[in-house]
Parts: sequence; structure tokens; C-alpha cells
Amino acid sequence: MKYIYLTLLSLMATLCATAQEYAICIAHGNMQDYALTTDIDSIYFDASGTTLYVQPMAGGSPVQFAAADVQAISSLPASDMPLSLLVNFNGDAATIANPFFLQGVSVETDGAYVTITNNNLTTELSTSLSGTTTNGALTYIGYYKTTIELNGVSITSQRGAALDIQCGKRVALNLKKETVNTLVDAENGTQKATLYCKGHLEIDKTGTLNVTGRTKHAISAKEYIQLKKSTGTINILAAKGDGIHAGQYYSMKGFTVNIANTEDDGIQAEYKTPDEGETYEEDYENGSLQIIDGTLNITSTQDGGIKTDEPETTPEVTKSYKIWVAKPASSNSWGGTSSAWGNLYLYNAAGTQVATLTSSSTVTGTNGQSLTFYVYDFGQADGGTYYLKSDDYRSGRTTYAIQSSTFTAPTSGTDTYYQIATSYSTSGSTRTYSLNDVSATYSGGTTTSTAGKTYSSSCLKADCSLSMTGGTVSLSNSGLMSKSIKVGSTGMPGTVTISGGSLTCHLTGDMYLNGLDPVYCAAIKTDNYYGTGGTITITANTGKASRGISADALVRITDGIYLITNDCAGLQGTSDTYTAKGITCDQDIELLGGTFQIQMTGTGGKCVKADGTLTIGTEGGEGPQLKATTSGASLGSSSSGGMGGFPGGNTSSSNSSSAKAIKAQGTITVNGGALLVSTASNGAEGLESKTSVTINGGMHYFQCYDDCINSPGIINFAGGSTVCYATNNDAVDSNYGRSGAITISGGNLFAYSGAGGAEEGIDCDNNSYITVTGGIAISAGGSQGGGGGMGSSSSSIGSASQPYYLGSSPSSYSTTYYYTLCNTSGEAICTYRFEKNVSNSLSLLTAPNLGTGSITVKQGTSAPTSASIIVKSTTDAPVFWITPEVSTTSTAATITAK
Repeated sequence: MKYIYLTLLSLMATLCATAQEYAICIAHGNMQDYALTTDIDSIYFDASGTTLYVQPMAGGSPVQFAAADVQAISSLPASDMPLSLLVNFNGDAATIANPFFLQGVSVETDGAYVTITNNNLTTELSTSLSGTTTNGALTYIGYYKTTIELNGVSITSQRGAALDIQCGKRVALNLKKETVNTLVDAENGTQKATLYCKGHLEIDKTGTLNVTGRTKHAISAKEYIQLKKSTGTINILAAKGDGIHAGQYYSMKGFTVNIANTEDDGIQAEYKTPDEGETYEEDYENGSLQIIDGTLNITSTQDGGIKTDEPETTPEVTKSYKIWVAKPASSNSWGGTSSAWGNLYLYNAAGTQVATLTSSSTVTGTNGQSLTFYVYDFGQADGGTYYLKSDDYRSGRTTYAIQSSTFTAPTSGTDTYYQIATSYSTSGSTRTYSLNDVSATYSGGTTTSTAGKTYSSSCLKADCSLSMTGGTVSLSNSGLMSKSIKVGSTGMPGTVTISGGSLTCHLTGDMYLNGLDPVYCAAIKTDNYYGTGGTITITANTGKASRGISADALVRITDGIYLITNDCAGLQGTSDTYTAKGITCDQDIELLGGTFQIQMTGTGGKCVKADGTLTIGTEGGEGPQLKATTSGASLGSSSSGGMGGFPGGNTSSSNSSSAKAIKAQGTITVNGGALLVSTASNGAEGLESKTSVTINGGMHYFQCYDDCINSPGIINFAGGSTVCYATNNDAVDSNYGRSGAITISGGNLFAYSGAGGAEEGIDCDNNSYITVTGGIAISAGGSQGGGGGMGSSSSSIGSASQPYYLGSSPSSYSTTYYYTLCNTSGEAICTYRFEKNVSNSLSLLTAPNLGTGSITVKQGTSAPTSASIIVKSTTDAPVFWITPEVSTTSTAATITAK
């Protein structure tokens, strides 16, 4: 004590004798407290000499030190005093250098667990952390904005958060250049995050931060989280909850952020309801994600599930694993005799007979036809391989109906029907069928409680909005029902806006059926989607019925590049089908601009699907460049000769679904742009509206297995240039059934079918339903005669205000030639080239300047040298020229226009 007293007297005398600015350092325990001498009014002991007081010049209460704890008091030049509060962790201890003890900042330590309390309300003070501890943490309590620097610190807490910032104001978290910083929280704690901030967190500078969340989130703030424009790196290595959780909004202007191994969302922004009397200056950002720049990589593998408001219990499960084997009878549509199966036995993998199939049940299909099945209930059977044996399989039988894991179908319900035809082996007169993984395949059991709302994990999740104006974002999600991006919550319509940057979504998760309610894996799920720029790449490789962009209310895209590849198969339920979609909306879709390449390869896949209206292009004629391709087969379609109404029959079931390139329940209006559409399977149409189709502008080419354009309503060609080539059905098909079903009022149309027979270039059930008021139209193909197709034997259409020809000449078209329609003056109106030889039974030829009387169709082997308009096919080969420059050609037909 005497030493400290004498040191203090000597120190004060020295400081008073010089004009140089000095500071003092009071060392006590593991702490050093600093203050400028100009900030000190006096230093003194109490009467007993047990307490040292330092009186601030600014007034107020003096700071007290237990004299027995004070180890030394020394002076130093003011320039040597630290500018930040320094915390250095060293194993189970920490050393503190506090230059703010006269400004309301106090520090307490318990081993390496450090608590800083900052009562300063007027000045922003900073803290710097360094060193390593595997049993420590920092808690910061403050009431004014502050800066915390991570200067090569590694903290693993065993008590709670590694860094707990209890400050409701702006907190700047700086990662010092060229440092690596690591934060790990305690396991099974009550903390909200490894790094938690009560206020709004702004992260800056160029160091690296690695965070592991062993209890809940890795990084969380009660208000917003903002990453400044920086080249720093944040690695979320794991989290029991979200990787980054923002209670108000998340804004990213820089950094490289890598997030993996989270058990909830990668990044989530919640809508924060203001406390009573509290307001937000920027409330429009509340509940939003903003990606302005930087690089973001998130991998999410977590499955979704079902949650209820009831306490979680383990439900009792009643298994009902049943096998249904069709019992042929002569009355069945698939023929055969009742003895086609003889003495059916079920064996397990050990060769032990499990049962003889004798119990039967008759089921009525959706087509009203009944079928009898042998039924066996596995009950509580274990998984494994089981064999079905029949003493008399009657080799003439080639197809049997049976539940088998070789057929893709619903995984719930006991009354699902599967088909196998080749998964058997034959020995003598016994045919053996292998049924693999019984417990997984026949999981048609019920539980005592399956009600509740589904939940799923997302790479990016926001209650209200996500906006992306720049940066590079790569998201990968593989969990059940998972989403790359999910925006919107109960009572809060979500909006996603992408105007710049590069977004890549790779999804491999599966869908889930909650009763009859499907929950899909998707790249982007929201209420409203707006695209005004950027490059969006979406791939879906596995799982069932995955979505690319899925909106509930509106999709509106005016610019941007969209590359969507979806290989996911569809799922056939007991009463519905669930198919993959590239872009889908429960209401309206507006594709007004941008570039699209959408490829669907799964069963029943749709490139674009709107349950409301679909608008393509703007009224000025501008629009998107949209390439839509489907190659998947129909979902639930059947081969001939089977049991109508069930898989395996040729009667289409009510829950079958064909692949489609572009489909809408409401009207489809094409104002402009370029559509390049191709399909490759039975039922796969190019452009289908359940209401009507109007083409006002643009340049479009369709090559489709089924109809290129189909609607039960009016199909109106009012502008633009369109080529429709159907390989196996009608090119244009309206089932409106009255005048104007197919209306040609402007633009240019070339439509033909290569199927022959009854399939036509344009089909509206009767010639009288065709209306022509303008434009150029060329059609070719078969004719169904008077009862259907484009018409009866009549050579007249219902209504025409310009010249036309309707008939069977030329009688055929060859891919060898270029054909040119010439008017009564011999002028070339248009040239067209077929991509398949066509036997022509009925053609419509019309143009405003065709004239009435003798016209010609000429043919030649040379393409036009120029034209005002040229339409190209999917192979980029020209197929349709308007006002062409053509060389002399021979005459294919001379016909009379009306």
C-alpha cells in the first residue's frame, strides 16, 4: 500500500511538471485501466486507505478500486494508450485493457468469460477481441452504438453464446484484415445464437469469420443484419437452427458467405412487429432479404415435416401393407380366363411360404369398370424381398396388375394399383415375381394423428420480400419439401424481385403429400415474383414434381436470363396427379421480356403453367425469347389392351397428366417475342389454353408430338408470324364448336400435320367455324371428312372477308421442295418448307392480296434469297418466308381462289 501511495505522489508530481500529454495505467488483477491525465480531476485514497478513488474531470461519481487489488500505477505517453477496449483470451483466462473506465465502461471476468458493461450514452466506443479460448465467451451490455473488432480471436463457449451483444443500437462488427476468427457456442443451451446481437448488426472489413451454432442459430440479430461492401468471408459451418437469422431484415452489399449443415434455413429474415411506441424509419424493409453484391453459397439438406399446436407425442402406427394382384376373368377388358393365375403363393426371401392368396376384393375404377383382386395384408411384416409364385401363369398372359416397387406411384394409401410385366423368372410352370423392400413400398399405414401444418427448410427465407440487384448466389437444397428461396408467411404476401446478379438453384429434394395436400420442393416459392434482370439458373435432378419458380398470385418477368432444366418425374395419386413445372402460378403469368430456356424431361412436366391468364409479350410487339422443350411421357397414360381405368389399361384415367410446353387455365395472349416450342410424347401439346388463345405479334415456331396449339375456345391469329408442325396430331385444334373457333384476322400462319389420316393443319370440327378477316394462312394435312376435322366436303369456310382457297391441291408436299404461294398476278406472297412429307387432304390458303380466280403454288429446290420476315425452326433452319425473293420455279398446282 505504501508503495502504491508513494508511486502515486511521484506520478502526480511528474505529470504536473511537464506540458506533454500523458496517460496513467492502473493495473489490477488481469486488467489494466487507462485514462488521460487531462480527464482526471484527482486520485486519492479514503481515510482507511482501503479504496482508491479516481475522480473524472467531467464530474460525477469517482471510479473505485480496492487498494489491495491494485498492483501498479504507471504513466505513459498518451499516444501509447490503447484506442479500443482490448480483450485477449488465453485458455481459461482473459486479459483486459480498458481505456474507457472513466467513460462508464466496466469489465468483469470469470475465467475466460468476460462481461463488458458500457453505460456511455454519448460516445461510440470500440472493443477488440483476440486470442483463443475453448471455455470462454464475451457478453457486451450497452445502450449506445458501438464497434466490436474481431482481431484473430477463437472462442468456444461451454455456457452459452460465444459472443452475446446485448445492445439494442447499431453494432459494427469488424473483421480485421488477414485474420481468421472462430466462434462456437455451447451445446444444448438456451442462447439464441452463437453470435447474437440485440440491436442491428453491421459486419465489415476483410477478415474471415467461422461460426458454428451448436444450440440454435449461428448468427442472429433481433433487428437487421447488414454486410457492408467488403471482400471479407463468413463461413457458417453448422447450425441447429438458421445459419443467419435476422429479426428485421438482411442486407448484403459484399462479402463471400458460405453456409452449410444447417438444420433449418440458411438465411431467414422475419417480420419484426414494433414494440408499443416503437417505429422503424425504414419499415418497408422489415421482413426482407436484400442481395446487392457479394457471393453467397448455401447448401441445405434438411427435410421438412409436420407440426401441430398439440404437444409432440409418438403416435401409434397401424400398418396396412397390402398386395393386390389382379384376378383375370373373361369379363375383364384385358381378356383371358379366370384360371390365368393358378394357386398364388407368397414366399419370403428364405424360401418359406408366407401365404396362399385366396382372399379377394372387387374394386370399381374411375371408368365404372370393376376388377377383382387377390388381396394379402402383410400386417407388421419386415422389409425385405418377397416372391409371388403361380402354379399356372398361362404364358399367353403378358401383363398382370400387382403392387410393386418397380412402378412409380403414391406412397400412401392402401388402394393403389401398380403394374409389372417383366420382373419375373420362370422355372418349369412356375413364374416368380420379386417384391423388394415391402415395408418401404407398401407404407400405406395410418397413424392416430397426421393433422398439422407442414414446414420445410429453405436456403433463403423471408416473411415479406427478397430483392436481388447484384452479386452471385448459389443455392442447393436436397431436403423433403425444401426450397431454395421461400418468401411470404401467414397473412403476409411475399414478393421476390430479381433485377441483377447471378442466381443458381440446384434442387434434389422430394415432394410430400399431407393427405391430399401436396408440398413441393422448389427453387423459388412466393406469392408474387418480379423479374427485371439478372441470370437465373435452376436445375432439378431428382425427387418428384419439383418446381422452378412457383407463385401464388403473379409472375411478371420483363427482363433477365432464365435457364431452367427439370428432370423430375411426376407423381400419380389416387385422385390427382402432381407434375414438375418450370414456371407456375396459381393465378396469372406475364412473360413480357427476357430470355428463357426451359427444358422438362420428367413424366407430365410443364415448362410454363398458369392457373389464371398467361400474357406473353407487350402490346407494342416486344417480348421474350422463350425456348420451351418437353421430352417426358404422359403421367398415368396407359398402353392398349390393359384394364381400363387402372394403370395398365388404355382408358385414360381421370388423374392422368400429359406433358405440356405452355399451358394456362385462363386466356393466353401472345403479343410479341419469339416462342420456340417442342414436345416429344403422346398428349404433349405446345400451347394450350382452357379458355382461348390470341396471337397478336411475335415470331413463333412449334414442333410438337401432339397439338401445337389447342383450346376449347377461340384460337385467333391476329398478328405475328407462327409456324405449327405437329408430328402426330393436329397442328392447330379448337373445340369451340361454333363460328370463329379458328379466326385468322392478321399476321402469318403456316400450320401442318405430318401424321396423315384424320390429323390436320387446322381443326375446328367444321369448315363453317373458320373465320378469315385478314392475314396470311397456309395449312396442310389430313381430313376427317364431314363429321369432324376442319370440315365437311364443302370447299367453303364459314366467314371470309378476303380471298381464300380450301381444297386438297396440291395433294402432297415433299421436304425436297420450297413451296411458294403466288397471287392471281403471279406475285410471290410467301414461301414455306415442310420438315416431313405430307399427304395433303385439305388445305387452307389465304392472303389479303391473293385475289380471286386462278392462283398457283410453285415449287423449287432453292430457298428464297431474301424476305421481309423469316421464321426458323428449332434447328435454326428457315421454314417460312413472307414476301420472298424467289427464283423461277415449276408449278405444283393451279387452283381457284374465292
